[in-house]
Amino acid sequence: MSMSTGSKPRRGRPPRLSRERIVEAALALVDRAGIDGLTMRALARELDADPMAVYRHVRDKDDLLGAMCDQLLVELPPIDPDGDWEPQVRRLAREIRERFAARPALLPALASAPVTPMSLVLASDAVTLLVRAGMSPHEAAGGFGAVFSYVLGFAVVEAAIPPPADHDALRASALRHLETDDPPPHLDAAIELMNSPGDFDLGLDLLLAGLRARLR
Repeated sequence: MSMSTGSKPRRGRPPRLSRERIVEAALALVDRAGIDGLTMRALARELDADPMAVYRHVRDKDDLLGAMCDQLLVELPPIDPDGDWEPQVRRLAREIRERFAARPALLPALASAPVTPMSLVLASDAVTLLVRAGMSPHEAAGGFGAVFSYVLGFAVVEAAIPPPADHDALRASALRHLETDDPPPHLDAAIELMNSPGDFDLGLDLLLAGLRARLR
């Protein structure tokens, strides 16, 4: 029996749900609607699935956010525990910053994300690298924690800072506030600092210099 020319093809089933597909859809939703737009109901609509089906793969929103944050850390360059520590930490910091910069809407969740399997493995490898270089485990953990916090903090500031304001207007405003025509030392440097996210590599250099000093 032939089909009528006006009939429409039947819609196929949506692809099978998996944790990986849910995380990818959640990242796409956050990119489009921001972190406030991420609800389990909105995610289910994105997946063309029942919300209860989503809960079979992620326990709750915190579990989902952890998995999304983990996704930003996958496929980072592997750490060689017997290699030179400084270029590896520098490369890792730059790579993580690039991942964070590519997903600015996820940064608020990253700042309060629970400990996740990928972040735990990454931290363990980095601490092992610094211990092999000569640090105590306590110092190595603190050192890598400082580097990671710097990268995350820089990414948050970089994503939130408004477009650069007029330099002269900021200078005049500061002088009016101070009730003087005599600017304090380095006011222009302070304006530059507050008017931009700053120099990522300079800050990283200072952190690594501190780690080198500890090793000496």
